[in-house]
Amino acid sequence: MRPMLSDYTPILFNTPKEFSYIELYALHDLHMGSAQFNKEKWGAVKQEILDAPNRYCIFVGDAMENATPGSKSDVFTQTSTPQEQREWFAEQLCDLSDRTIAVIDGNHERNRSYKLAGLYPLYDACIIAGIKERYRPHFAFIDIGVGTRAKDPNAQTHYVGYLVHKAKDTKAYSTADFVDGVDFTVWGHDHSPKDQPRAKLVYNPILKNITLKSTETVNAGSFLDYGGYAVDNGYRPNSDKLYKLVLVGAEKKIQTVGFYV
Repeated sequence: MRPMLSDYTPILFNTPKEFSYIELYALHDLHMGSAQFNKEKWGAVKQEILDAPNRYCIFVGDAMENATPGSKSDVFTQTSTPQEQREWFAEQLCDLSDRTIAVIDGNHERNRSYKLAGLYPLYDACIIAGIKERYRPHFAFIDIGVGTRAKDPNAQTHYVGYLVHKAKDTKAYSTADFVDGVDFTVWGHDHSPKDQPRAKLVYNPILKNITLKSTETVNAGSFLDYGGYAVDNGYRPNSDKLYKLVLVGAEKKIQTVGFYV
């Protein structure tokens, strides 16, 4: 078996040229196995993706609750075992195998299964679904080809994204600030949906000019109802809002869309 691909190996994914645009759903913090996992919300989003052929998705960690002895999550209240959670996620990936562009781990997978036993449950799920080349353990760079360019119908417009489960996000500093060459950054972990675009000035030594480079920076929320750990620790309820990115093929044009289900 080939070894697991490195985080430093980009995921290259070209969508069919007949799609003038695609919709990319940012999915993370499902926490399947938690008593607060909203199965109906997940089912509605999954069906929405499957309802149109130009809809794709990325999984950005914490697909599983994965409570283990010694972890913050309660092994006695999770609704299924880690093994059952892994099997469930593998089933979801099988249904979405041709729509899933990337899968990365979150702390609920990495800090538990891997640290306890050297296991990668989301990687196993990707193997079962036949998409192991789209898994990365820590972060992922994705390069997506969309449609055909208006000025060159033989070429696609490409969008590059950086995916990481946990990111820094302050007024002065964001994880997106130390990654160059990307059009969007997606992260999760704190279950707090937000759209906070960043920008930087870029000098081109060939053209001898300075341009403004904008980066869509999105935290797409979670699939958890309010209760349990969040209440016990005094956290405020988070919005149910989710996000998707619309990527246009004819020209470099990206739109962030927030929605509720």
